[in-house]
Amino acid sequence: MKKYTFICLLLCLCSGLGAQTWKAEIQRADGHKGTMTLKVKPGMKVIVNNLESNSDSLKVSKIIEGTFISGSSDFIRIKLNTVRSESNYANGIRQFKITPAKCYTGYAAPDTNTLNIPVRQIDYLSFQNEKKEGLTEIGEPIILGSILMVILSPLISYNFKEGKINANRYKYWALGSTAGMLVGFAIPITFATVYKQKNYQFRDGWPSKKAKVWKFR
Repeated sequence: MKKYTFICLLLCLCSGLGAQTWKAEIQRADGHKGTMTLKVKPGMKVIVNNLESNSDSLKVSKIIEGTFISGSSDFIRIKLNTVRSESNYANGIRQFKITPAKCYTGYAAPDTNTLNIPVRQIDYLSFQNEKKEGLTEIGEPIILGSILMVILSPLISYNFKEGKINANRYKYWALGSTAGMLVGFAIPITFATVYKQKNYQFRDGWPSKKAKVWKFR
């Protein structure tokens, strides 16, 4: 019994170690001074852009989307969602190709859809907590409920015996509905600030010509 307990504890410990936050040191690569630490947690939504071909006539980029699993100084590991290829021709023509994870024939493991992306191949990195989308949706039913309260409050506050609206009751319903709408609008704004999407560019002039350029230390 003690043996099995020890094995379970060991497995839990290993699982916890594998779910650690990836901390990567980066520094400015555009002549400016500045360093910072990227902190990407398991479960975060990750987007990696890579410029595969760059010429005067054609620019080909690959956009990889997935869920972050782990990282090291050499690569990051994600659970692949989709791979999007984008071709931009000098004549203005743009072509897109979206490949689902199960159909991707690159270097993703076909059984788990896990993908190791070398750090040196990251030209642009974006990450965000996926919980934001679900949390911001909480505000929608609150707003709709508050609007419904505004519509129904005259009827709810109407005193049919006296043939008029109860002013005190209507005041409280109106205040309640107003407070509900304020809360409903505040929720997405608050979570948008807390779970703000973070973007970092590692190639000079691409994809943005004016963005700060970083490099991994």
